[in-house]
Formats: sequence, structure tokens, C-alpha cells
Amino acid sequence: MRRGVSDLVVILALVAIAIPAAIAVQQWLSSQSSRISSYAAIPSISPILVSKSVNNGRQTFVIKLENTGTNTYSLSGVSATVVFVNGSASTASISTISGGSTLEPGASAVVYVTVTSNERVASVIIELLNVNTGKSESITLNLA
Repeated sequence: MRRGVSDLVVILALVAIAIPAAIAVQQWLSSQSSRISSYAAIPSISPILVSKSVNNGRQTFVIKLENTGTNTYSLSGVSATVVFVNGSASTASISTISGGSTLEPGASAVVYVTVTSNERVASVIIELLNVNTGKSESITLNLA
């Protein structure tokens, strides 16, 4: 008769290796998922189109910005870009109609965006400065 390792010993050895390996993989995956979720940007500014007008090649948009988050945003130095239906983009002028110099949590402001073009606008991108982090954040209002 040939002698070898018992089936029970082999199974116990495999279980002893598999359980720590599974725990290590689970810990690694958990750390990766929390890392990814920390990079996910959830917009805390809701843009609402109040009115749009086109007159002699000049398009104007009145947009209400509602801060639904917990961060404060600066309304000075705000920039706007419009993206046309054909895919091209152009810088637009933007000015604050109502609201202070900052957009506090729970507050709203109305901005006036103007672009000189006859092309149909697909979206308006507004960049605001997050006062809490010092980083610029983009808010997109889709029109098409």
C-alpha cells in the first residue's frame, strides 16, 4: 500500500490558506471602494433655467442657482462656457442679478449668461469657486 497525506489534512490546509486570502482580498476591495467614492463628485448646486431669449445673434439665459449642499461658493470670478449643438464651445459673459457675493448653503442666486452667436446652444457650463476647499467646480445646465 502506498501512503500519502490524509484527505482530511489536505482539506484543512486548503481552508487554512483560503480563509485568510479571502479576508485579505475583502479588505483590499473595501479600501478601494471607499477611495473611489471619495472622488465621486455630487453636484450641490442645482441650475434652473428661468428664461432664454434670442435677439439679433445674441442669446441670453437667466439661470437660478440653488445651493443644496453644505459648501459655500463664491459668485465673484464666476465663468461661463456655452456648448453649441455642433459640438463647438464659446466663452460667455456672466453676471449676478440677485444674491450676494457668496452662495451660502440653502441659498439661491440668479445669474445672467450672454453669448453672441446664432448657433443653437446645447448646454451652459458655469464654474464656481468652492470657498471651503478652494477648488473650482463645474455645473452643467443641459438645454438640448
